Amino acid sequence: MLFPTPRRVFWIGLAAVFLLALAVRLTAEKSLRQTSPARFVSPDCLYHMRRARFAVAHFPRIPFFDPTIDYPAGAVSIWPPFFDLALALPARVLFGAAATRVQIERLASFVPPVLGSLAVVAAALLASRIRRGYALPAAGFVALCGAHVQYSQYGHTDQHVAESLTSLVAIALFVRAREKPGIAREALSAAGLAAAVLTWQGAICWGVMIAAVLVFDAFRGQAPAPRGPPRSSSEDPRPSPARAPRSGSPGNRSRSRSSRSAGFIRRFCWPSRRARSRS
Repeated sequence: MLFPTPRRVFWIGLAAVFLLALAVRLTAEKSLRQTSPARFVSPDCLYHMRRARFAVAHFPRIPFFDPTIDYPAGAVSIWPPFFDLALALPARVLFGAAATRVQIERLASFVPPVLGSLAVVAAALLASRIRRGYALPAAGFVALCGAHVQYSQYGHTDQHVAESLTSLVAIALFVRAREKPGIAREALSAAGLAAAVLTWQGAICWGVMIAAVLVFDAFRGQAPAPRGPPRSSSEDPRPSPARAPRSGSPGNRSRSRSSRSAGFIRRFCWPSRRARSRS
């Protein structure tokens, strides 16, 4: 008999919360499915479905200029493409460019519940990075949060559900890259932020916050030593360190340049607290 390990219990619990979130978000499916054409929750949903129908026929293109906005002059659509491509993807994969309007609407209506349930998983992974034991409570909160359920229910094809998912993923990847710096993790964090911006234009605020954290960490690494009256050699019991050779000497000139460059780069590579305590 296999004894449940904490890791196994965590993933089983997370899977259960994911299924609970999906079931709650599909409760409106029956009432919205009984009408023809399909009903949607808000007028914004209809506009996103219009863009999704275009994307199914011309995948992965999304209309940039829309003549129906500010008619008759037309205007540039403000919404990024990723969410509308996500709405179009199921019908495009299953039925191709010739998918009917009913097929596109039926399949696109299932996309928000799936994205909302994935946001539950993203919230759990982010909480686990912040503090141990908070993952499943955070997942349960998002799964049953009334506002989140409303914006991620069946037929609510507005972009708000994608905003929460991509934002949680972007922040979780950034925290993960900070814990253990590396090219792969930092590239993945940048990709997560780019995906969030291409889903919701307001996600650029996360880029500003991440940049602010990087700048703060850089200045914290350059914090000056505390000022105070100079100590005499008799008051300081510690032995005075040996004087390092001058960096201007020919033998140490190249070494000095490389050490300065490495020190500057390390300030932006997020050393962990454990590494800082050792240094």
